Amino acid sequence: MVEDDPLIALDLKATLEHAGVVVLGPAGRLADAMLLAEKSAPAAAVLDVRLEVGTSLPLAKWLAERDVFRCSRAAQAVPA
Repeated sequence: MVEDDPLIALDLKATLEHAGVVVLGPAGRLADAMLLAEKSAPAAAVLDVRLEVGTSLPLAKWLAERDVFRCSRAAQAVPA
C-alpha cells in the first residue's frame, strides 16, 4: 500500500486488515514502496498516485509488468 497521508494510510490499512487482507506498508515514498514490492512480490497493490514528492507511477508500471492487480487513487485538494 502506497499512501503519503498518515491518517488515510492508517484508516485504509485498518479497513483492509478488517477485510482479511495482509497489508504490506504503508509506504509514503516511492523508494520505500519499490523496495517493499521488490522484496515481497505482492498479489495486489493500492496506490496513491500523487505523493508529497513525485508520483507512484513508476511503481504502477513495475507492477503492471508483473501482472500485479493495482487499484490507484489520486486525491486533489479543493481550493479554498
